[in-house]
Amino acid sequence: MRKTTAIIWFRNNLRVTDNHILSSASHKFDHLLPIYIFDTSDWEKDEYGHIKTNVYRTKFILESVRELRENLRELGSDLIIKTGDPAKILPNLVKEYEADQIITPKGITPEDVKLDKEITQNAGALYRPRYSSMLYHPEFLPFKPLSRIPNIFTSFRKKVELKCYVAKPVLKPEQLKGANFTDVGELPALKDFGFEKPAKEKRAAFDWQGGEEEGLDRLHQYVLGSRNVVSFYSKRNEMMGSDFSTKLSPYLSLGCISPQHVWHKVEELETRKKDRNSYWVKLVLIWREYFRHLTLKYRDDMFAAKGIAGKQVEWKRDEKLERAWKEGRTGIPIVDACMREIAATGYMSNKGRQITASFLTQDLKIDWRVGASWFRSLLIDYDVYSNYGNWAKTAGVGVNSSKNQYVNPLEETTAYAKSAEYIRKWIPELKKAEPQQLTQWPFLSESERKKAAPNYTAPVYVSEQWKK
Repeated sequence: MRKTTAIIWFRNNLRVTDNHILSSASHKFDHLLPIYIFDTSDWEKDEYGHIKTNVYRTKFILESVRELRENLRELGSDLIIKTGDPAKILPNLVKEYEADQIITPKGITPEDVKLDKEITQNAGALYRPRYSSMLYHPEFLPFKPLSRIPNIFTSFRKKVELKCYVAKPVLKPEQLKGANFTDVGELPALKDFGFEKPAKEKRAAFDWQGGEEEGLDRLHQYVLGSRNVVSFYSKRNEMMGSDFSTKLSPYLSLGCISPQHVWHKVEELETRKKDRNSYWVKLVLIWREYFRHLTLKYRDDMFAAKGIAGKQVEWKRDEKLERAWKEGRTGIPIVDACMREIAATGYMSNKGRQITASFLTQDLKIDWRVGASWFRSLLIDYDVYSNYGNWAKTAGVGVNSSKNQYVNPLEETTAYAKSAEYIRKWIPELKKAEPQQLTQWPFLSESERKKAAPNYTAPVYVSEQWKK
């Protein structure tokens, strides 16, 4: 009897623990051909002129793929690494190894759906994309059909919490059935993508290293080690330090760890010690899930200028203002500090993302997709669904569009106790300015600003409502 072979195409599931695709295929097929493809289109410039994947995320991906290969080799297999167009690479691999199936995480963005369709037509083998790295499988949601998924998050949350079960993580396979690999390929280097190794940034909030083991270690340390998870709610709006948030988002975005693993690790803590503060980490996971299912419901509209709300807004484009925002030279200290942090590290706090997104879209009236694209380029934890979902929400064209999503940057500066420290950290021009000056910078006279920080820029925009 002819032995069966399956190609396992890793996309956003770069792990061997709690990988249902890998675990299931290891029982059903005689040979497995794991592969990771560096899709060259992910390093092209988009319609706004931004490189889709910049240096920090590229470094993190390379580290994660390297560890995935090591983990697969420990299980008796290997990882084929290719660079190019998946729609061309996979059919060639099918022919070379006489593969019967290609199994991979299912894409749900318009780009992913188009790619999956092209591969289905030309693969030369059964192409089986499957939902992966989701907290709840769409087939088991209490909304039939999916078009009935509520647009209000609270309604979605209450229903899934009542009706849905979060599956427990599956163990990694004890052994994988290898294949006669001919050429597994070399892992690319940063220079192959046009990047130099970034210098160590001492001001960075966290020293991210890609890979499954790093993700699992961080999860265990945050939840059961330091138990910082119990202060997640009270610290969630802070902007500095390594423990004001979970710092798990990069690992979740690439699937180095699964959302189920995070969920049940939190439940493990709750079993040992009842503390409802830890629930807020679960809530963030449900928000993450919510945006994924909204994308399944709305498809292209999630990425359209009018958003899922269908609002016709006269968005503008202004190269000068956009450049000032990207470079952290708007003259609004809290905005500039956040934008310099993301440019220097690939990371920004959740509160910082709200402040900068609101300023670009609601103050400057710049097309929200410009900002979403810039974040896609820079963020080490870029997640297409959460990124575009949150940007549309802040711009007033996404979920809860009837509510005012405006964020007053001066109020946020005043509310954050360590705002002066944070601003001075990222804007050295303001190191001698007084805290009161930083909170009222746009309303200082030109002479006052020049005296406090002669090399810092004047505001590109000032709103009267900031005085409220």
